[in-house]
Amino acid sequence: MSAPLALLRPFRRLALAGLVVALVTGACSSGGAGKVGNRVGQQSPDFSVKTMDGQTVRLSDLRGKPVLVNFWATWCGPCTTELPNIEKAYEAFAQDGLQVLALDNIDSDSIPSVRDYIRKFGLTFTIGLDEGNQVYDKTYAAFGLPTSVLIDRNGIIRAKKAGPYLTEAELFTALRAIL
Repeated sequence: MSAPLALLRPFRRLALAGLVVALVTGACSSGGAGKVGNRVGQQSPDFSVKTMDGQTVRLSDLRGKPVLVNFWATWCGPCTTELPNIEKAYEAFAQDGLQVLALDNIDSDSIPSVRDYIRKFGLTFTIGLDEGNQVYDKTYAAFGLPTSVLIDRNGIIRAKKAGPYLTEAELFTALRAIL
């Protein structure tokens, strides 16, 4: 071994340790996937809401399944266009594990109007009540109704969309990315 290389021998372990630390640090911080937040590419914050039947549902209980979180209200015209398409998607992708959690801002609606709406449109997915707009405002910092958040099986936010998915095809294409 040449003299300059022999001098570097004691530093090989140190260099190897530095490389391992750099690789682990880079893997943990790449893309923000390990960071909890409300942006695309981040781990979705956990939340819980009451359902129409008084049960509590937590987002973390749905881990391992693709989830569509949708914010809506009975008085929202674009929601009326979008929710029937969400129902079709739920039926089409249920065998792939798709979970839909549609959160109504109950502060601007009433339980009877929400029940009538569910019946009128034949909605079979989970309807949650977002009291005080806690999930809408604080968890996702959403803007406008409807708003959809697509979360993959690992709990990573893959898409956020303000405004309706106008067609069934547009919604199905977006959902295929998280299935």
